[in-house]
Amino acid sequence: MCYAGTDVNDGASNPYCYLYAFDTTGGVATDTVTVTSALYNTSRKILQVQATTTATSATLQVFVTSTNTLVGTLTKKDTRYQGKFSWPTNPVNITVKSSAGGSASKAVTVR
Repeated sequence: MCYAGTDVNDGASNPYCYLYAFDTTGGVATDTVTVTSALYNTSRKILQVQATTTATSATLQVFVTSTNTLVGTLTKKDTRYQGKFSWPTNPVNITVKSSAGGSASKAVTVR
């Protein structure tokens, strides 16, 4: 919240002023993110992630859920997003976060 006041009405017989409150949250719309696939190849040390979002133009990034460490940014292919990342160990669980505000997590499948 942000507050602003007006100057006192000194010349009136009953002086007064106004206090205004403004909502500064901006009403950010949140999209719905779905992680459709999260696979880790232990021999190649490669993490593959696929996801979707209801936002028409958003950037999706993959994070290790337990540490909030950025793995990388997914690439948009038609209506889906996908990425293949070199990663030293199985992250166990990942979270995909959208620039539009949504997020989703998924357990990583090992192969």
